[in-house]
Amino acid sequence: MVTNDAGGQAFNPSLWRQRRAFVLEILRDHAVTSVMDYGCGEGALLSVLTQASCVDGITQLIGLDLSNTALGLCAKACEPWQVDYDNLRESPLEINLYQGDATVPDKRLAGSDAIVCCEVIEHLQPHQVRVMLPILLSDYQPQLLVVTTPNIEYNINFPELRYDTPEQQLRNDDHKFEWTRHEFETWCRNGAQTYGYTAEFYGIGKLNHPVVDIDVGYCTQACVFTRSSIAQPRTNLSQTPHVSFKHIIFPWYNFPDKPEDEAIEELSDIISTMTLVTTSPEALSSATLNWCETWSWDQVMDSPPSPTVLSNEESHATIVHCDVSFEDVWNVLRVRQLCRTRERLRDFLEKLPQAHIIK
Repeated sequence: MVTNDAGGQAFNPSLWRQRRAFVLEILRDHAVTSVMDYGCGEGALLSVLTQASCVDGITQLIGLDLSNTALGLCAKACEPWQVDYDNLRESPLEINLYQGDATVPDKRLAGSDAIVCCEVIEHLQPHQVRVMLPILLSDYQPQLLVVTTPNIEYNINFPELRYDTPEQQLRNDDHKFEWTRHEFETWCRNGAQTYGYTAEFYGIGKLNHPVVDIDVGYCTQACVFTRSSIAQPRTNLSQTPHVSFKHIIFPWYNFPDKPEDEAIEELSDIISTMTLVTTSPEALSSATLNWCETWSWDQVMDSPPSPTVLSNEESHATIVHCDVSFEDVWNVLRVRQLCRTRERLRDFLEKLPQAHIIK
């Protein structure tokens, strides 16, 4: 089995991290709100997608796997933490995990914006792989499908696998096959053309010092299918053969709006805390914004703004007044809960006395 090393050299970052980063970037670029992980395993992807700051706007996650053991670990990884109760999401998040065969369709799995099938097909028998794209692209019809699989040509960089010899081995004992780039691209293009999708190909993972200096592509090959035509009506998708394994609902902020005067008062307190910090003259040179951890600050600026100094002779302290932008304020979870929309926040800001907000 090949792990993260080849000939004493490692992928940096590790290959699985590069694959996950690639998938997350694709999901962000397409602004999906619902994702199915087809062959979710222990939840390496789904558990990250539960984080509200990971891919904005996700409200529905589905995981499918054949292994009850893997699903048990996945369910544990996807459960809400205490921080999820302390910092409520702006929108609901529902997760459904199913135990079942990936080559059998289930009507409950249709309807996701995106399906991810990461390092799955190589674990299937050839006759099972032949029905994968009909199920994924015709039965389920997502707007987006991401498939990754090993590129066998890259195995020449793993001497222990003895690539292209009679003793050739695959990267994992459970792999039934590993495709060349041509084989993978042919399978993807045929499916895309048949079911009304475009297919774009990518490579993931290269060693800094490969064993050979010839072009053998990347360690992992990927295809992103994007729907290019109007979906055809689904046929014969009426069965529910998979077993419902776990249903998880994340806590979210579904309380009624505060009265406007109370919301504005709380917003004023938040902004005051963001922009003002009292410090001694000796500490002035190192003064920065006093961020409040309980607000789940998502995007701290690269460098704090230059402070404006106001002296306080009676207390012999110094007030450091820092400007913040509209986006700084909007990025505070509690502000989004209070205002819900950017337009309402702008309306509230017009009614505040603070003059240190960049509109």
